[in-house]
Amino acid sequence: MLQRAGRVATGAVLLLALAAATSAGEISSQRASQLTYLVLEDCGSCHGMTLKGGLGPALEPAALAGKDAEQMSFVIRHGRQ
Repeated sequence: MLQRAGRVATGAVLLLALAAATSAGEISSQRASQLTYLVLEDCGSCHGMTLKGGLGPALEPAALAGKDAEQMSFVIRHGRQ
C-alpha cells in the first residue's frame, strides 16, 4: 500500500512539474513525452488514460491550473471523501 501511495504521489508531482515546465518552455518535447508516459502508467488506472477523469478527477494541466500544491499533496496522500 505504501509503495503504491508513493508511486501515486510521484506521478502527481511529475504531472505538476510537467504542466509548469511545459507552459514555461523549460523542457523539451521529448522529456515531456517521457514524463507524460510515467504519469499515465502510474495515475491512468484511476484518473483515466487520457487523464480526463475516471474513478478519480481529471489531471490535465488545465484542470490543475491554479490549484494549491499543498492541498493537492494532502489529497494525494489522504484521499477525498
